[in-house]
Amino acid sequence: MSALPLVLEVSSLFIIVFILLHRYANFQQQNKLILIATFISWYFSFMIVILLPMDISMTTYRQCLRDTPVIIDNQTDNQSIPITKCKEPYSIISPKYLPVLWRIIYWTSQALTWLILPFMQSFCQSGEFSLSGKIRGALISNAIYYGSYLAIFGLLLIYVAIEHNIDGPKLKVIGITASNTWGLFLLVLLLGYALVAVPRSLWLKSNTSFRLKLLYFKLAKLHSEKCEAEEQLEDILNEIRTIAEKIRYNHPYRSFVDIIVSKCPESFRNGLRRNVEDYSDYNQSTYDRDIPSEKTLVKLHYALIKSIQIKDRTSNEWYLMVEEAFQVEDILLNESNSNFKFMKTIPFRRNFLMDKICNSTLEWFYYCIFLKYFMRFVSILLTCLTIMVIWSEMTFFNKRPVLSLFAIFLNASRTTYNYLSIEIIVFMTITYLSFCAYFAIFKIRIFNYYYLAPNHHTSENSLIFSGIQICRLTSPLCYNFLGLVHLDSHITKDDNIVETQFTSVIFL
Repeated sequence: MSALPLVLEVSSLFIIVFILLHRYANFQQQNKLILIATFISWYFSFMIVILLPMDISMTTYRQCLRDTPVIIDNQTDNQSIPITKCKEPYSIISPKYLPVLWRIIYWTSQALTWLILPFMQSFCQSGEFSLSGKIRGALISNAIYYGSYLAIFGLLLIYVAIEHNIDGPKLKVIGITASNTWGLFLLVLLLGYALVAVPRSLWLKSNTSFRLKLLYFKLAKLHSEKCEAEEQLEDILNEIRTIAEKIRYNHPYRSFVDIIVSKCPESFRNGLRRNVEDYSDYNQSTYDRDIPSEKTLVKLHYALIKSIQIKDRTSNEWYLMVEEAFQVEDILLNESNSNFKFMKTIPFRRNFLMDKICNSTLEWFYYCIFLKYFMRFVSILLTCLTIMVIWSEMTFFNKRPVLSLFAIFLNASRTTYNYLSIEIIVFMTITYLSFCAYFAIFKIRIFNYYYLAPNHHTSENSLIFSGIQICRLTSPLCYNFLGLVHLDSHITKDDNIVETQFTSVIFL
């Protein structure tokens, strides 16, 4: 019994999630509490690819202990020693630790997705100038949002209570079922897109000519977005300039204006002229009716923050996409190069290893030959895996004969108690399902409200939104996979199987 494999896997996952978050978030400028909450939501959700294979292998071991007769050895110092033929999995840990881990992951994810992250999202979207104002606005926003949900849930709960007797445990199951139902609905939508999009995107990316045409189209669209963002920011800055000239330095709202101006670009702040008349005493009798209210300044403050984020993001995307377009143009030109040497029109960024070991010939083979066929090969493999997932999703309710391919593969390994193959099958399958679901979350864009932009240009709102959706998928992904491999008695209606620790913790 050793926890070393678990420690190594958890530590490796910690580093991977940290690097992934660093790619999208800005550690220097963004709120540290938001970064920590986002990291926890991603980390705990990704951890299912580690815990579920271990859980299923240990469940197989417990099934073996239950089904295999124990032999009593009475020949050792007159003591009875139970002997079993069941081999322990190499990754087995103490049975008391795995349920604790599942409880921590499940209830932390539920708290984050339904309570903590929505509050932080409303908090970071607020344009209020004080901490108390931000908190009050976030509480009111979430009270309105969840009040409607509670009203609907309360009516349904009253109906169920009239028809059936409801106690504490049953109420817990109803809440868990409602949360899983919403998560499964979201999972169906995301997998329906990503199971096709992932292999298709790789196949299309291997076609250099098509990839270049797609980049041209995206650049034209991005250019219009970039110009629109710059114009919108300019309009907001002009409005701020007008307000700054109206509100004098001893006006009650002047501190709000100073906060707004401090968020403006440096060139705007340097060019903002301070009129000498601003230092005249403020007199209520000469109050200008055109001076905006505090609520208007709050809205302007939020509009400025959002506009600057969109402008910076589109400018960064434009720079990266132009650089990628030049690189793809070079690859397309070099594909017909007969001397097998990669010729560049402009230098583009490469990793450290490529700079050290690659010459022009190796670079030509890598970009023009290897990368193209490697992506096609991986695309074909993922297409086969997608077909297997779709078939298994359509047939996992059928018990006799077993038609789910993943159930067939796993049952063959469980029959021989080959724990290594069990964990490999589970790991590969749940990893692909999780990757497809999270791929859709990382790639989908909802106007300018939600978009995960690389190179540290993702807004705090988008980071929180991604954490909310990823946390909602944690339990449904596990629940869906256990149904695929016929290890959930709630789906298969088989009372003879030993439940996994995940099912026991969540539903029992």
